[in-house]
Amino acid sequence: MKVFEVYRNGKKVTTAGLDQAGIMSVNAVRGKHSLENFPSDYQEQIRKTGGEEDFEREHFILSVEGTLEGAQKNNHLTWFRGNLAEGDEITIKITSADKADEAKADTKVSKSIF
Repeated sequence: MKVFEVYRNGKKVTTAGLDQAGIMSVNAVRGKHSLENFPSDYQEQIRKTGGEEDFEREHFILSVEGTLEGAQKNNHLTWFRGNLAEGDEITIKITSADKADEAKADTKVSKSIF
């Protein structure tokens, strides 16, 4: 099967692959929230927990995920999800393998468009 070998700073983090129909993705995501963009009741909940500073902190995340075609539940797979730091280098190698790493989670139901 075709797989993604994904490396962070030269160290392999996962080998992801599907032996059935579906899509796979490797994403480097930057996210930052502004509390003022959320409803006032939600803002109040965040402030009560003392988490306002962490909520608005910038996050960089590497995710390796897949969605199985046509599955009705538990069709969203996650092989890796972790924080990135400035200067990290991500390498994706497309290759063939007899098997991939087992996905760590089937986290949600995604509507397959295929």
